[in-house]
Amino acid sequence: MNYQRTKKAAALAAAWAIVGGSQAWGANIIWNKTTGNFQDANAWSYTSGSAEAQLTDPFAYPGEGGLPGANVLYIGNNGEATLNTTSTINGAGYENLVYGIQVGTNAGAANVAGPNDYRGAGTLRVTGNTPLLVRYATSATEPYGAFYIGGNAPTAGTVVWDSTGALTVEGAFRVGQAGTGTFTQNNGTVKAGTNTAAASVFFAVGNNSTGTYNLNNGVLNVGAALDTALGEEVRRNTRIGAGTGTAVFNLGDGTGAAASAKFVTWDDFTIGHSTASTGTFNIKSDGRLEINFAALHKANGGTGGPAPFVVNAGAFNQQGGSLDADGILQIGPSRAAAYNITGSTGTSNVRALDVGNFGTLNFTFDAGGATPIIVEGDTNTAGDTAKGLTLGATSVLSLNSFNAYNSNSTLTLVNSLDPTVLAVGTFGNYTQGQSVGTNALGTQFYLNYYGGVDNNDIVLQATTPGSLTSGLVWNTTAANFTAGFASGNGNYGVGTFPANPFSGGQELYLGNNGVAALSGATSESVALLHVGTDQASARIANRDGNGTVNATGSVSLKSSATGGVGDIIVGSGGQSGTINWGSTGTLEAEAKLWVGDGGTGVVTQTAGIVSGGTSTAGTFLAVGHGAGGNGTYNLNNGQFRPTGTLDNAQIRVTAIGDEGATGILNVGDGTGAAGSALLEANNDLWIGRNGGVATLNVKSDGQIRLDSVTGGVGGNAELNVGNGSTGTVVQTGGSVSTTDIVRIGVGVGGVGSYTISGGTFESATDGSGAFQLGRQGGTGTLRIEGTGKVTHGAEFFVGNETNTGGTGRLELIGSQAGLQIGKLENAPGGAAGVNEIIRWAADANGVTPMVVTGAGPTAASVQLQDPTEVTANTGAGATLSGDGIALELNLSAFTSSGILKLIDNQTAEAVTGFFENGTSLDLYEEGASILGTGYAGTVNISYIGGDGNDVVLNLVGSIVNNADFNSDGKVDGKDFLAWQRGFGVNSGATLAQGDANGDGAVNAADLTVWKGQFGVPAQIAAAAVPEPHSIALASAAFGLIAVARRRGARR
Repeated sequence: MNYQRTKKAAALAAAWAIVGGSQAWGANIIWNKTTGNFQDANAWSYTSGSAEAQLTDPFAYPGEGGLPGANVLYIGNNGEATLNTTSTINGAGYENLVYGIQVGTNAGAANVAGPNDYRGAGTLRVTGNTPLLVRYATSATEPYGAFYIGGNAPTAGTVVWDSTGALTVEGAFRVGQAGTGTFTQNNGTVKAGTNTAAASVFFAVGNNSTGTYNLNNGVLNVGAALDTALGEEVRRNTRIGAGTGTAVFNLGDGTGAAASAKFVTWDDFTIGHSTASTGTFNIKSDGRLEINFAALHKANGGTGGPAPFVVNAGAFNQQGGSLDADGILQIGPSRAAAYNITGSTGTSNVRALDVGNFGTLNFTFDAGGATPIIVEGDTNTAGDTAKGLTLGATSVLSLNSFNAYNSNSTLTLVNSLDPTVLAVGTFGNYTQGQSVGTNALGTQFYLNYYGGVDNNDIVLQATTPGSLTSGLVWNTTAANFTAGFASGNGNYGVGTFPANPFSGGQELYLGNNGVAALSGATSESVALLHVGTDQASARIANRDGNGTVNATGSVSLKSSATGGVGDIIVGSGGQSGTINWGSTGTLEAEAKLWVGDGGTGVVTQTAGIVSGGTSTAGTFLAVGHGAGGNGTYNLNNGQFRPTGTLDNAQIRVTAIGDEGATGILNVGDGTGAAGSALLEANNDLWIGRNGGVATLNVKSDGQIRLDSVTGGVGGNAELNVGNGSTGTVVQTGGSVSTTDIVRIGVGVGGVGSYTISGGTFESATDGSGAFQLGRQGGTGTLRIEGTGKVTHGAEFFVGNETNTGGTGRLELIGSQAGLQIGKLENAPGGAAGVNEIIRWAADANGVTPMVVTGAGPTAASVQLQDPTEVTANTGAGATLSGDGIALELNLSAFTSSGILKLIDNQTAEAVTGFFENGTSLDLYEEGASILGTGYAGTVNISYIGGDGNDVVLNLVGSIVNNADFNSDGKVDGKDFLAWQRGFGVNSGATLAQGDANGDGAVNAADLTVWKGQFGVPAQIAAAAVPEPHSIALASAAFGLIAVARRRGARR
């Protein structure tokens, strides 16, 4: 299904997306004075017929749909308009309403008929307690509510907001949109992108041009904390420098009270968004930047939630003031960027910090030191999962004016509140313990990456830092697990060797390219286990590296969160880690079990039980996590329990390919008994999340069970494939089941696919929870082929979430597969559209029907169109037009005549709507002929087939004459003799008896065919002379093609 905008909406898009274009809605109203009041007499002009006309009050002039103010205003003419009055003509909440504003414009739309040209630079000044609403209307025929300042090159636009009232821009807000724009806010509240119906909206300063936003006092909200209709936040990107633009944002002017200039948002925030853009963001003492996690959106099943703060190109400069970000702060991930902190009077709080290879962290000290960056990790409970402190190999730490620091106290640069977070990597220009210079008292200071109470802060201290003494480090190559660990001596040397790894709850770091053999029949406990790590050399020099654990026998090993961290990390910090678990015992991480966390990790399980996150709240299991992470989990035999037992009160998400990493989960190796490789969990399984790439393979001996019901733990047990990322599932056998929702392809950029060719897949086994292909702008595909069977116990969406541009695709291949669902649902569309496709490909025996049982909470059982779309259909019969699920057919392998059932509707309800021919808006009405299927004959569709409400295809094959009665590849005298022997058979005759034209009789007509084909190879003869009936079919097909062409031409 492809939802089309009306001509007015399309013209609207052209008007705002192509700078300088024109629009067909409302009127273009142009400022014609130099300096004056917004509602001065005849201060505005517009084109009336072929002449210029003038008006006084643009808020009263009727526009789109006759609504007062529903027009677009252009302020150019090198003029300045002052707005200080309030129009209430549209009622409360709609004061001073317009549909769009350009301040400073060179657009053709700003040039009225006649000799006057009012294009040029423009200024808008708003004073008093005056509001202004730039409205995004809800009807498809109405335009975006966009506010462009500096709308076209080379003109400049300026807005000065002195009003204590609110400026509300429901659509796109751009300061510097191809032209040069400046917005100065000295008061009031500015709200940008507040209407969720406005698709693809973002807030930008310097979008393909130069833009400056001065927020001296007041509040700027990009998005909103709550959309009451949706019950969640309004999420809008912020881009300081976009496209080819250059931007400056000044937050605070240093004269007001703390946080008197506040910027608040609920989505991604980027400085230097595109490859050719750059931005500068300045915070002063009275400025506050809040980047909030969208918790309500996440609770509603959305994919957004996380709101990363990315300084991609340019600078983030903080001189006092405050930064509070619920997500990760990334500095220089791909282009040169810097975070410059001046003085010690500000605050900086982020959930995670990543200084990339192109990033610089720059501190300029005063007598009190410098503002530390607080990395909150899991102490931030807003809902984001980003975590860690990562320093790129070529990242830079710059320390300026350190001689101003007037104390000998240890000075914290980065404070990690989460004790489980350790710095991964070091700055490219500073090593551990390196001197950084002297302070104002003449004391030498040194850099310590492992300072603070938890040995995980980056600090400057007046004593030479020693090595960490916590934990044990692998100190040999290959050895028994109990014989290879050593303690550090506090000076990067070896203390006790060998040291007992199971004494006193030890933190274990297995690197040094070591191989540890773990065997026996005991149950052991440690506080932390890193296999393949860059954390060992902080304790004993030169002990980082790859690591391997080989477990055999019946030994059990637990990483305990009681008095310890409870993590098992396999492959981190660019190192490779491997665990081969062949023990019949249990490997348990009470907190995190991460395989490939910024490194390469492989776990191969051939026996026993492996479980993670069994007791510590706020953790999850990951295979492939974080930038540079590459994880593989091979579950060949045994039980893998990411959440422990199904009735465990600690419910845990399992993420394969998370936070930009690559993850592979293989369940079963195809050699064991059914269910001998079992994964079971009481919470969600994510195949690709947050920009990761993930693959799940399920073979004949594999079983996945996601169950949120057993034990009544109250969690969800969803299967998400490609959530804001790329996820692929290939099931060739075995079984997969979930009690809950299935989502394949979720969120913008999310691509998910699930192919099942053998085994079974069951979802919504408790009777509730939707199956969603292509949700919230994602692309999702479910392909069922071979002997694969899919059963879903509730509603099934092919393309879900209105107005998101999502694409859902269902493919049923062959006749031996199976699909049974509760209900087939349909999401209504809009400007951004939802694309929905169902494809059937036949084999020689036919197709696999979709069986609809009627189970599930929604209303209609079989919706090929949403009821609102059915109401909007136009025409009838051959001219029936509207939006429906697109039907694709490949019937080339089917050669018989007969009836093929596409949808077996087992309810008493009629089918709602019709299938659509691709994205043409042509609907296949009852009895319509379908062309291009590959079938040698005619194909007609019916929605009242079977027992009166099934969707079926009626196929009538073409008849081809053939006089090769003995099937030897040629038409000759032997075939004449066969005809002669069969002559006179009046019914049921076969080809071998001499029936050349397939009418069941052997007579003179067949002899005529033989004569025409005599001496010609059989395959050529059969093709060369079609029967009159075949010609008639071809003519009919040609006529249908002509009808289809005429139908297409009317669009």
